[in-house]
Amino acid sequence: MIEQILTFIDDHGKNVIIKRNTPTRTDFGGYKDHWATHLSIRALIRPLGGSEQMAADKVTLYATHKMYCAVADILEDDKVEDADGNEYRIKNQINPMNFDNHMQIDLELVR
Repeated sequence: MIEQILTFIDDHGKNVIIKRNTPTRTDFGGYKDHWATHLSIRALIRPLGGSEQMAADKVTLYATHKMYCAVADILEDDKVEDADGNEYRIKNQINPMNFDNHMQIDLELVR
């Protein structure tokens, strides 16, 4: 069953880019965000239905999409860009049952 999840992602997923912020120093002594490509992976992104959209936690976590991918170096501070140019903020990441087989990542559509 678990291997079937990764096979499904490989067969039906799309290439997505994981971007990581590396702040750079400005001429005025401050810092500016610089989002650079960190990883390019195969993933499946699906929108959450109205009854599925998540609002939980004290800070109110709001997710509009869920992404499934193989386990990779992805942090909650990273961003996701899909093949259609949509950009998502990572809201939460889950390693189901700590199997280290695949990740489920809650996303919020930014643009």
